[in-house]
Amino acid sequence: MPREIRIRINFDLCQACQQCSALKICKPRAIVQPDPGEPPYLDIERCRDCNICLDACPYGAIELLTKAQE
Repeated sequence: MPREIRIRINFDLCQACQQCSALKICKPRAIVQPDPGEPPYLDIERCRDCNICLDACPYGAIELLTKAQE
């Protein structure tokens, strides 16, 4: 059974910052940004659902999923 991840990156809100603040704060390095200025993505194999990244993004692009969104 696949692991459930409760967060996602909302690309409509993501500003693809040169220095992604959520990426910096993520200890398991689950937020990956291939190149500065490109939108990051979530590596679900590394994500531990600690949710520390939720408040790190000043644009609110990292969201906690609700049951209806899953």
